[in-house]
Amino acid sequence: MYCISAYFILENSYMVRCGHCNNEVDKEEAIFNTKTKRYYHPDCYQVLLDRKELCEYIADLFKYKKPSVKIYQQMAAYYDRGITYKDMLITLKYFYEVEKGDISKAQGGIGIIPYVLDRAKEYAAKNDFEQQKLMEEFEAKAAEKKETKIIFIQEQQKQKRKNIDINAL
Repeated sequence: MYCISAYFILENSYMVRCGHCNNEVDKEEAIFNTKTKRYYHPDCYQVLLDRKELCEYIADLFKYKKPSVKIYQQMAAYYDRGITYKDMLITLKYFYEVEKGDISKAQGGIGIIPYVLDRAKEYAAKNDFEQQKLMEEFEAKAAEKKETKIIFIQEQQKQKRKNIDINAL
C-alpha cells in the first residue's frame, strides 16, 4: 500500500506539504531541501535559515557545539510571542557587539532579548539607512570614475615542426 498523504494532484500540478508549517504548497513554487528531503514555502524556508543562523551565532557566542535546551526553549517562547529569529539575532548582535554586554551575566541563556529588542531594532534601522546612503554615494562616485580599458591580446603563432624523413636516416 502506498502513502499518498504528502502528495495531491490538483489541476495537473502536484501539491506537497510544507515541512515547516505543514500546509499545502505547489511543488513548482516550493523550495526543496536536499538534506531534509522536504519541500518548503519560500517564507518558511527563510524562517528556517534565520533560525539556523541564530543557532550558529549563539553557539559561537557561548562557545557551545550547539545551543542548550534552555536556549531552544527561550527561542521557542520568544518566537511564540511574535519575535522573529532575525530580530533575536539582531538583538543579540547589538547587545554583545555594539553595547559590549557581559556574556557571563547571561547564565547560559538569551533572556536579555525582550529588554534590548526595541533599542536593537532602532539601531539596526538607523544603521541600515546609513549603510544604504553610503552605498549610493559609493555607486555614484564609481559611475563618475568608470573607465573602459580595451586590451588587445595577440595570438602567438605556433612553430611548425620540421618533418623528419625516417628513410633518410
